[in-house]
Amino acid sequence: MKKLFTLILFFFAIHQAQSSSAEEQAEKYLKQLSLEEKIGQLFMVGFRETKLTQETIAHFKKYPFQNFILFSHNINNSAQTKQLLNELKKISSHPLFLATDQEGGDIVRIKEREFRTPSAMALGATKDPKLVYETAFNLGHKMKELGFNLNLAPVLDINSKSNDSVMGNRSFGNTPEIVSQMGKEFIKGLQEAGISATAKHFPGHGNSLGDSHEGTSRIPYSFDKLKNLDLVPFKEAIKNNVDVIMTAHVTFPGEELPVTLSPKYLQTLLRKELEFNGIVLSDDLEMGAIVKKYGIQKSVEMSFLAGSDMIMVTGKKSTQKEAFHALLQAIKEKRISEKRLNESVKRILTIKLKRLEQSEKTSRTPSSDLNKTVAHKAFTIIHKKENYKQLLNPQKKILILTTHYVFFKEAKKFFPKASFKYLKQFPTATEEAELLSELEKVSTNYDAIIVGFTKNTHAKIVEKMTAKLKNPIISVSFSAPKFEVNLEKSALFICIYDHNVEAFRTAISFFRGLYSPPSS
Repeated sequence: MKKLFTLILFFFAIHQAQSSSAEEQAEKYLKQLSLEEKIGQLFMVGFRETKLTQETIAHFKKYPFQNFILFSHNINNSAQTKQLLNELKKISSHPLFLATDQEGGDIVRIKEREFRTPSAMALGATKDPKLVYETAFNLGHKMKELGFNLNLAPVLDINSKSNDSVMGNRSFGNTPEIVSQMGKEFIKGLQEAGISATAKHFPGHGNSLGDSHEGTSRIPYSFDKLKNLDLVPFKEAIKNNVDVIMTAHVTFPGEELPVTLSPKYLQTLLRKELEFNGIVLSDDLEMGAIVKKYGIQKSVEMSFLAGSDMIMVTGKKSTQKEAFHALLQAIKEKRISEKRLNESVKRILTIKLKRLEQSEKTSRTPSSDLNKTVAHKAFTIIHKKENYKQLLNPQKKILILTTHYVFFKEAKKFFPKASFKYLKQFPTATEEAELLSELEKVSTNYDAIIVGFTKNTHAKIVEKMTAKLKNPIISVSFSAPKFEVNLEKSALFICIYDHNVEAFRTAISFFRGLYSPPSS
């Protein structure tokens, strides 16, 4: 009976939104929640299945979590995903956040082609804010059709280091201006389609040393420098009403606490100085940077008291149970006040109601497939020698060394005499030496070598190839234009920013002389 009453109240709140604000409706809704239900609003949790088991359903009913994240292991296809999201909705009578990481490029949980968008760096390279907006609106529209209402994107970190930084091509670019401009449009596109956007990883992760998934991650410069660099895109996102900001597990020189656990950054900086009124979401507290030092019980309480509204705990059911009880105990023992609890729950409910109301008003239809347009506008010539066009004769014998076989398949259509050689994503030193030795033996069989790659490790191999081999080398980066080594000895060095078929076809069209890039 209570569940039926709660459902009626929720839908009444939605349909009353025209006569009162989402905030006012959230206030009314808040009063109907039990303590346990309020705590359930404060967590975002994950699970392993593609279809909910009875054990998982019982777990989520006993611990009434109200926010769920789906990863690749939860998703087979769009039909199954839609059914799974509907199963989650049946568990609870309260409004849920149903989230995933659909950033674009490499970081996509829904793998089907219609849900795949170019990497953030590809979007940034287009220098076309409207195209970024349209891409995000299209994505948001499709996610909404499946049943999602929260995307853990975009990344607003500035990637001013080489391509093997933590961010890689997940970042829109290497300046505060380009990341701010493109991030703002991505947020607007998602939210106008009815999907809450998440600006991450506050206050900036792009220049960090170390990986917070494994252990400590440090920002190598002072907070003063951060204000004029990494914080700029987040300030712009806040000005444009981003719904959610996700914290980073990074530390600064002379400080012990990671940002996720620090009142200095979440309360003083984010809430007071930057005047952010949306939801503060912690990155997963089961990451090494947090759980190895603080444990789950301590870190959950610390993060909430520091200023987080919603805490991510995506792993084991036993860990989620531990996290739930940690907050429940802290509230019962008055270490967390009822006022502080209600502030966060109200923020979360307000955003849920506001975004649902907004999505019901969205009438515009998405644009046609934009990935080809992005691939063409993003294409960049980094370096070229005068004679490079002579190498692109379809009758040439070409060796294509690449991390992605689809690139070879597309190239083979233009170079019928081409041969394929696989380049491992993470070659060991021994494998690298064996590859270079093999290339020296067979190189005389080819007029040129095209290398399609993604990482600094690969760029270093290309550098060694240009020194050891007499063959002209054509370098094609599938990720970013900047690496730790200089590839100026390549006959041609281009960046296509992605390893999707549209990006590959754009590169081949350029080789064929059918496409001229807008700029270099």
